[in-house]
Amino acid sequence: MARVQVIDSNGKDLGEMEVKIYSPIGGTPYRVDCDGEEYWATGKTGESRITGKTVVEMATAEDGRLWVDIGETLITLD
Repeated sequence: MARVQVIDSNGKDLGEMEVKIYSPIGGTPYRVDCDGEEYWATGKTGESRITGKTVVEMATAEDGRLWVDIGETLITLD
């Protein structure tokens, strides 16, 4: 588990959350456990319009979305 800074999709700071990020060493994250939900990589990457960092899109089975930066230091919740 790690404490990661979390913002919403409008850039509002939600503080730090305890999350578990799964990724191979030096690789792209493929799963994030955050706020009681499991998020899985959708295969999409992009650039955060808020931070400019490269991010990986993740989704729950119920279509909840988040984006985690490749450095695993910031999560954006939708």
